[in-house]
Amino acid sequence: MTIYILTSDRTNWLIKGMQYCINKYWPDHTFPLSVKILGYKNLDFELDEGFEFISLGEDKGPNHVNLDLINFFNSIDDSNFIFTCDDFFPIRKINLHIFSALCKYMETDDISRIALDGHVNSKPYTIYKDYDSFKVVELSQIADYRKSAVWSIWSRDYFIKYLHGTSNLWEWELDTRCKHDGHNILGTIGEHAIQACHLIKRGKLKSDWFKDSESDDVMYIEDRLAIKQLIGDRFE
Repeated sequence: MTIYILTSDRTNWLIKGMQYCINKYWPDHTFPLSVKILGYKNLDFELDEGFEFISLGEDKGPNHVNLDLINFFNSIDDSNFIFTCDDFFPIRKINLHIFSALCKYMETDDISRIALDGHVNSKPYTIYKDYDSFKVVELSQIADYRKSAVWSIWSRDYFIKYLHGTSNLWEWELDTRCKHDGHNILGTIGEHAIQACHLIKRGKLKSDWFKDSESDDVMYIEDRLAIKQLIGDRFE
């Protein structure tokens, strides 16, 4: 399965840190996948093996991103894929047991999206499948953020269903037309496939950029130091 990570000319400095975290916490890409960076201008550094950069053209700003995504995802053959943005760094090793179970639901059930992190924890849901250490849950049709740019497995058709060429991803997330649309959105509670921090808010580095966005866990000190060394004065 392919991971698509969206970046921009303004934020592509984050990719060095994202690559470091994926390499460490998804070691040797232990589940068959490839990582494709969707950006604009070419990166000024080399990507590691297993990573590929794809240019979406000219970066015209956030209000043009959705059109770029529509055009790109309409051009590929993937029926399912993983999508996230460049500022959601994994901070713990991926739980392959949970990830493999969730992938099977995308293959066998009529599922439109599966959140891989703790995105659904604070939202209304019903139990879909009860495992020993975690539960797969279905997000309520009335829940907010049934669409989100956090780490998720997507059906391509559902990903582009509500994208509009004149809006940005924030507006796409807030768009409530996906409520009561009959599509099945899954996630997990208890444990999750991925734990990730969220670095950027309103265009600026958050003071707690190293904190898990859905729990009290934080990025290990050694990783914070490594990322600061990779990225440099962006963290000053």
